[in-house]
Amino acid sequence: MKVADGRYALETTDTTYDLVCLDAYRQPYVPFHLATVEYFQLVAKHLNPGGVVVVNVGRTDTDFRLVDALSATLAKAFPTVLAVDVDRYNNSMIYATNDSVTPDQFAQRLREKAGIPLVETVAGWALEHGNIRRASTNGTVFTDDKAPVEWIIDQIIIDEAVREEK
Repeated sequence: MKVADGRYALETTDTTYDLVCLDAYRQPYVPFHLATVEYFQLVAKHLNPGGVVVVNVGRTDTDFRLVDALSATLAKAFPTVLAVDVDRYNNSMIYATNDSVTPDQFAQRLREKAGIPLVETVAGWALEHGNIRRASTNGTVFTDDKAPVEWIIDQIIIDEAVREEK
């Protein structure tokens, strides 16, 4: 694939993929155009059968608003959305696929992807800690017309700063 903005690259190719990874932060913000229903619908069209998109999402120990919003948004484009909360870091990995799978079936698929270094690292940790779960779909749904990504992130930062001062 050529080096380009993730959305533009998908809009200008017919290539399909087994895995699409989204870790497009300019700390701490996620580009809004890579966090909408319309973008994830585009990703869904570019996944091979059994393909997966994984989104790295920042959070605090107690504030999952951005994780919930991105999960709810992904759920508008994919039938299966699962999350893995990473203990050593303040982030969650959200996985989505066009297939209907349970967390146990998804864990089995991860076990079968040996040989792909990124998948092995993330999957190994997730399987070892056993925290693959259905993602919440109760968050704000981002669209091209309304994607308050920065607003949610700013609220999380402010709330965390206030919490630490107490």
